[in-house]
Amino acid sequence: MDKRRVLSLTAVVCLTLAATLAGTGLGLLGNLDRWCWDVHHLLTGKRHEPSSTLIVALDAEALAAFPDTPLAFFGPHYALAIERLREAGAACTALDVHLGITPEQWLRTLGTDQVPDALLDYDQTFDQALAGGRVLLAVRPVRGRGELPVPFPAREYMDALPGKLASLGLTNLLRDPDNAVRRMVAAHEGLRAAPEGQPLPPGWETPHPWWTLAALAVRTAGNHENLPALRAPNWSEPAPVAWCGPPGTVPRLSLAALTRPRGLTPEEKRLVAGRIAFVGAEFEGAGDRLPTPYSRNFLWLGHRDMTGAEIHANIAETILHPGRMAFVPLWAAGLCWLPFLTAGAMACDRAGALGRKGVRAGLVVAAWGLGFALFLCGWLFPVAGLVTGLGMVFTSVSGMRMTRAERAAASTSAKGKGGRTS
Repeated sequence: MDKRRVLSLTAVVCLTLAATLAGTGLGLLGNLDRWCWDVHHLLTGKRHEPSSTLIVALDAEALAAFPDTPLAFFGPHYALAIERLREAGAACTALDVHLGITPEQWLRTLGTDQVPDALLDYDQTFDQALAGGRVLLAVRPVRGRGELPVPFPAREYMDALPGKLASLGLTNLLRDPDNAVRRMVAAHEGLRAAPEGQPLPPGWETPHPWWTLAALAVRTAGNHENLPALRAPNWSEPAPVAWCGPPGTVPRLSLAALTRPRGLTPEEKRLVAGRIAFVGAEFEGAGDRLPTPYSRNFLWLGHRDMTGAEIHANIAETILHPGRMAFVPLWAAGLCWLPFLTAGAMACDRAGALGRKGVRAGLVVAAWGLGFALFLCGWLFPVAGLVTGLGMVFTSVSGMRMTRAERAAASTSAKGKGGRTS
């Protein structure tokens, strides 16, 4: 191989590497990467045993246990569930349910001015359960035009919380362009002052940082402030969720099991002990289901959304077990791409037509296999940049070969004409 060809191939590889690194860094190849990572999740199935979280499901069984009770009147049932979770040794209870209205307020929305005396203290046991500590409520700020309205829980419930607003966890979730949840942050910036119209109680300030429900549950459950995701500035840095597995992987108890007269069985108590319990709606039609990597429809796999409570449980497991999943740094990805691009350029330059097709297929399969192998080791490798780079190298080197062939043919033709003339 002459020096000019070596320099040409080197230039192709270097320019391709620079272009694909730039495209990956700018997010231009994100769709293909997300597709690859989703397929990796689907093929792997269950990845980790959830050891620190539990879901208390407000499911069809729970609704059937109290068929004549509107959800706004579930306070006493939540109170009994919280008490039995405490007795079983739960580390913390996080209620991922909307509690924006009390039974009294609910009745007044029906135009009833006279509220029965029996309802004035209807939620007293629930207020006492909230005041007992290690109980969190959910809040989800919604951005409007120039303000950040926050649908807080009812004032009665917030007054019962020992930490007031510091006992409210944000349920905002990071969404990718396809609306799926794949990444997380532990906290968001708190509001230093309430915008006009903000329904903040007098003298209250929003926390800073304002922890998400999962992160706040981890902090409340024990002395975990030194976990990497909870330290500044990591708490505001997006990181991949290390999913334990597809929907249904996190263990569950129905709210009905916690409120039945005989209480929990010994096996159920052992399941609860030491875990963070996320209480969430899981009945059909609840609407609290979001797409995740397992929602991708691939062959016979996937196409299953995940409930909000299970997403928060997976985020809590991710925080409690750092190192399970991380993005491969861009510089390290470039070093991994370089041998593939070099091999592709050399093979495409030397091999025949059939050989080039075989090399292309082999390198693309090897690139995907490398990404899957790294995924099994806890790394999200940007496969899209490598596959795109291989395509660019193949196209460029094939163009160079064609140009050389055309020059050689023209030279041969010129020599032939010169011989006939002489």
